Amino acid sequence: MAEFVCKVGDTAGRVFQHVETAQSEGEARQRLADRGLYVFSVRRHLDFITQLGKTSGEKKIRPQDFLVFNQQFNTLIKAGLPILKALDLLAERAAAEDLRPILGEVRQRVRDGALLSEAMSAQGSFPGVYVTVIAAGERSGNLTGVLEQYITYLRVSTGFRSGLVTALIYPAVLVATAILVVTYVVTYAMPRFAELYHELNVPLPAPTQILLAIATPLRTYFLVFVGLTAFVAIAIFLWTRSQAGALAID
Repeated sequence: MAEFVCKVGDTAGRVFQHVETAQSEGEARQRLADRGLYVFSVRRHLDFITQLGKTSGEKKIRPQDFLVFNQQFNTLIKAGLPILKALDLLAERAAAEDLRPILGEVRQRVRDGALLSEAMSAQGSFPGVYVTVIAAGERSGNLTGVLEQYITYLRVSTGFRSGLVTALIYPAVLVATAILVVTYVVTYAMPRFAELYHELNVPLPAPTQILLAIATPLRTYFLVFVGLTAFVAIAIFLWTRSQAGALAID
């Protein structure tokens, strides 16, 4: 038996998380549906090591490819093609080759009887907001309308992200250069000066003494310091990917 973290909604309109024990994801979905709950997403409960492996191996969709896919998908739906036929075409001819196997998995789930939103949620590569948008379009019968709104949102967010990354390149280079220079000064230059001052028996100001007190042991344990920093950074990153961490960051 395995534990699955399920995001579900009830008839009162409440959306909440629930941990369900089942043999498979399909069984967990079926149990929740039998209770009258609407299932938004189901994922296996993961520990720290498993989460690390999933984070590194997870299939991601690039924002620009995702935007093009939605434009193509919405155009085919508006032209009157059934959803399954539109998925058939995009799974074979999508502009982004990396997206084709993902769409192939979604197509197979839809062919097996799942709703489009359920198939995308089960696949695991689509944003949660997008899956919710698709579910809203299915329930309202206005899939093309909600897709057009989401495409507009994608254009704005993709443009903003691109501009932000471009604007941050120069500051990032400056910060990286500053870190390298400070690391060199603290771990190599300062200990050399400390030896010189000690030999000359020159009295030093208090701030300089504090800096030397930090720099001298840092040179000895530099690799340990780098390893601990990397470990803390990875732990914080994985925490932000968890439900509690993401909620705290938001």
